[in-house]
Amino acid sequence: MTFSDSNKYTSPAKIFHWLTALFIVLQCAVGWIMPDVDELSTPEGLVSVHLSIGVLIAVLLVVRLMWRFGHKPPQASIQLSPAFRFAAGVTHWAIYLLLLIVPILGWINAVERGWSVTLFGIFRVPNMLPRESALWADIGDMHIASVWVLVVLVSLHALAALYHHFVLKDDTLKRMLPGS
Repeated sequence: MTFSDSNKYTSPAKIFHWLTALFIVLQCAVGWIMPDVDELSTPEGLVSVHLSIGVLIAVLLVVRLMWRFGHKPPQASIQLSPAFRFAAGVTHWAIYLLLLIVPILGWINAVERGWSVTLFGIFRVPNMLPRESALWADIGDMHIASVWVLVVLVSLHALAALYHHFVLKDDTLKRMLPGS
């Protein structure tokens, strides 16, 4: 991976990072308190909000990755062992991958149920899969399992940032904070 000569993250990178974090927290909270989808014939209330936030996360990820591929991240503020650098890289790209997979699985599950997925009723996401396909019978379970993997990886990411800040006492966390 190549890095920028700068030692700071750009403002757009910070905005993408913190918007993604906000949407993940919001999405998990809504997903936790929304009614059981197996009891619904149409997405309504919090389930509809959950689907819309999923669309937002997918769109944000695409825009974020387009930005990321055009703008190199800064070098690490301290020298880490190759094993730690590898673990950090794998974790970051696994989070990106799951931020794509989780909404797609949720979308497939919604389509399989015969639901329309919209962005807060403004824009309708096309249904490109057949309804009630036996192939997609376990998609909902895969969606939930992948959410838990994402939560674990995001938690590890946050703990690593806190480890950098409080134990290693470097500026890794500070460089991603707004206003820094």
